[in-house]
Amino acid sequence: MNLSFPDNRKTVLWIVAAGLALRLLVLFLCLDTPLFGDAHAYHKFALMYLNGESFDTIRAPGLSLWLTSWYTVFGASQVSSMLSILPFHLVLSATLYIYTTRLVNTRSALIALALISFYPSFVFHSIWPLTQIPMAAALLLALFLLDSKPTPFRVIAAGLLLGFAILLRPNCVVLVPVLGLITVLRNNHRAFLSASLLMAVSLFPALLWSAREYRYSGNLVFINYTNSMNLYLGNNRFTPLYKTWWFGSHGRGSRDVPTEFSNRLRAISEIPISARNKVYLNPHSPYRD
Repeated sequence: MNLSFPDNRKTVLWIVAAGLALRLLVLFLCLDTPLFGDAHAYHKFALMYLNGESFDTIRAPGLSLWLTSWYTVFGASQVSSMLSILPFHLVLSATLYIYTTRLVNTRSALIALALISFYPSFVFHSIWPLTQIPMAAALLLALFLLDSKPTPFRVIAAGLLLGFAILLRPNCVVLVPVLGLITVLRNNHRAFLSASLLMAVSLFPALLWSAREYRYSGNLVFINYTNSMNLYLGNNRFTPLYKTWWFGSHGRGSRDVPTEFSNRLRAISEIPISARNKVYLNPHSPYRD
């Protein structure tokens, strides 16, 4: 794997610096806005990790584990949580530029770098403790490491990155066999061994966390309970009526949310968290008819 410093060094540095300055400006302007939604939840669970509190894993733990490590060094605060995503932005920017240069050309790499530096949604997700930028950085860097005849070190590093992405977003687990198959198809005489190593390393963090959940609650659940909840939200007889994921950002009883569906969700919320998984997954559950 050849790593050459960008040909347009000054242009790259100016784009990266301007993108970073823009994020810091937006961060400063948002200091009066408290953490909300997913960002607040990840921050709350990180504080619980720091305090050694036990709890059911409602959300995937990857970002909260990262925040816990970050808070240990830089302290726990809203500013700290917002700054914690910037390293992932820088990793994503560098990997995107170098990888695009390899696959296409320098001009395309500069365009890609400019888009990721200044496009509003990328700026927004770079300053709030959310999973989008960390997941993208982990997956792209893992793919970059595997896009050659992988050495054991690169395979292990890519596996750990993929494992982290799974802890961020459990649906990333579908990429494990895909990347394993791609590794095998490279026709390297050690391809099968590399693919097996990649899959074992990438699945280990998820299995370890699932074992932690089983030890705590006695339930076999893959990483967290939100997976089954999302499956239920997208697969019930009300789905075509309430626009599938629209409810995810609106409260029960909001306009266009069927009253009966709101009542069912309210009833499910009264069930202990550790028992909801079976309710969400059971096709014969009275909450699904």
